Amino acid sequence: MTGWLETLRELPRLREIGGVLIRHGFGHMAQRLRLPGVRWWQRHQLAPAAPPRSLPERLRMIFEDLGPTFIKFAQILSTRRDLLPEEYIAEFEKLQDAVPPFPFSDVVHLIREEFGQEVKGVFEEFASDPLASASIAQVHLARIKTGQEVIVKVQRPRIRDTILQDLAIMDHLSHLLARHVQEVRLYNPVGLVEEFRKTILRELDFRREGRNADRLRHNLRDIEGIAIPQVFWEYSTPRLLAVEYMVGQGLREVARKSVEERHRIATHLYQAFLKQIFEDGFFHADPHPGNLLFLPDGTACLMDFGIVGRVNRERVVGLGSIFLALMERDMEALLDECVALGLLPEQLKRQEMHYELDELLGEYFERPLSEISLGQILGTLFELGRKYRLKVPSTLVLLGKTLVTLEAVIRTLDPEFALVDGARWEVERLVRSRLSPEAVLKAGWRTARQLYHLGQRLPKRLDHVLQRVEEGRVRVELMPGTEAHVLQQWERMWNRAIRGAVICALIIGGSLLIQARVGPLVSDLSVLGLLGYGLALALGFPFLRSLQRREEEV
Repeated sequence: MTGWLETLRELPRLREIGGVLIRHGFGHMAQRLRLPGVRWWQRHQLAPAAPPRSLPERLRMIFEDLGPTFIKFAQILSTRRDLLPEEYIAEFEKLQDAVPPFPFSDVVHLIREEFGQEVKGVFEEFASDPLASASIAQVHLARIKTGQEVIVKVQRPRIRDTILQDLAIMDHLSHLLARHVQEVRLYNPVGLVEEFRKTILRELDFRREGRNADRLRHNLRDIEGIAIPQVFWEYSTPRLLAVEYMVGQGLREVARKSVEERHRIATHLYQAFLKQIFEDGFFHADPHPGNLLFLPDGTACLMDFGIVGRVNRERVVGLGSIFLALMERDMEALLDECVALGLLPEQLKRQEMHYELDELLGEYFERPLSEISLGQILGTLFELGRKYRLKVPSTLVLLGKTLVTLEAVIRTLDPEFALVDGARWEVERLVRSRLSPEAVLKAGWRTARQLYHLGQRLPKRLDHVLQRVEEGRVRVELMPGTEAHVLQQWERMWNRAIRGAVICALIIGGSLLIQARVGPLVSDLSVLGLLGYGLALALGFPFLRSLQRREEEV
């Protein structure tokens, strides 16, 4: 964190922030943060004449007054349902970053800097009036040398310098909040600003957005009824992005089509996102109506690829198991997966966990599947994580927001669309893939490699421990009367470890035998391999029951 002497250049902006806080009734906060000029503002600032507003409304108005960088920050906060209550999320979602367009002369200057040529030397035609304008860029209609019409996204002049200055100020303020405002510390303001810094600086490189579009187009090439605009790389740079111009209708116009056509469009769109999430682990994370265009034949075209989500295979499988447990009303499986994903703390007793889930999800279990929203359920689970101050991965939070937005679009197209039933086939396929012989074999080899590396390091570590014992630098203290209990616990632990190792060995061995088709064979499967699976199950079920009884006793 920089000191006041290093932030002299930012003093005018800090004074402005203090004035905005006082204008919206946060003078006490400006004082606690010790912002410069607070006393002057308090002497000259009249009390607001407007009727009192709620705290979330006033915070939203503060972000609006502070400009594009702070608006972007609030928009990202609107995705963090794991951190903020719903009333704040609803207010921050109202923020729009539309701003007046910048002059065409700045566009001409930027093209000259990026390509070393005048506009006419790069494009066949280039409209001087923008189609739309936002805080970071504005878009123009143009025609390239091949005669094809394109949309050109042009970055605002000097926007990087403005954002970097605001980021420095936000970093300064986040440290002040962490230091002087105790009730804000649990939200980790410093970490939030750092996460925002990475996000917005990535957004300033338009080539990243182009690569996202190319990857999604490749992943969805076999999905019917979905289109992704082509990126023209010879006309694109870090500050300029040229993509295919598509003509179509918005969601409001498409909602007037026949029931059959709307159902077909909704099905294709939903299948496309299920594939992105559960198969590819890479998804368009902002599918609101403004980023959807529907072509005359009903094809849904995804637009604006600045915000994408990435979910690794392990988390995707965990989410699939959660959704499957919800579909099957299996509270035990749901509880286990919530703990595994970090949505519930491990130290809670199982009965307490049951109570928490019953309180939050009981109403969902009473509804028919056609009325269940997977996005809302995920958001509810994030609220549970927030209650216990657990750090939910931001990728999962972004996925939850994406599902909520997508489901709202699907409901607009077809109010009777069975969202849960539509997702069941993909989720079941994903969960089954985790139990396939190939997946078990892969997991077995990974475990074997870990054991091999552990075996290499173990002698050195044991030698180090024994050396410390010989030198008298290791001391173990036991409470009187606990020696027998400790020895009993050690014996149980080793028995369980040995039994678990035997079960793993049987599963790995059985998988290898089935993969190698070692005879005798039945229906092209190795009898010895199947026998290994059978022995693993015979040993595994009593083992799991003993572990479960142990957990219930704790």
